[in-house]
Amino acid sequence: MENNAKILLCDENAEERKRLHELLRRRGYREVTEAASGIEARERIAEDEPDVVIIDLWVSGIDGIGVIRSAVKSKSAKAPAFILTSPVNKQSILIEASEAGADICLLKPYDPDALTGHIESLVKTRGKRTQSTVVSGDIE
Repeated sequence: MENNAKILLCDENAEERKRLHELLRRRGYREVTEAASGIEARERIAEDEPDVVIIDLWVSGIDGIGVIRSAVKSKSAKAPAFILTSPVNKQSILIEASEAGADICLLKPYDPDALTGHIESLVKTRGKRTQSTVVSGDIE
């Protein structure tokens, strides 16, 4: 099944980007681009207008939350949906991400099926932005 959603992956870890890129390609996503820093992600968001951005909390230049704030602040009609990934299970960080405009926060490691399910859901409801969802196990 081919999916036309445009996805941007932003993670400093090249292996993680490669793993995610391959997973998304196997799941039918053909328009997947990558960024290695927050600054590069912000530029790609403006240029490529992705539907969904999967961004790690800790990227250089501008952290994931800063990238989300920047995109939401621009008030573009084509602002993407954001999935923030984090290895940190700390409620204050997840709340800050949600308040910044993250649609979903996923704790690493996450289930690939859950990730693609969230992408599909966000693409279907794009334009009908609702409150953010925090998806995690136990929150400290």
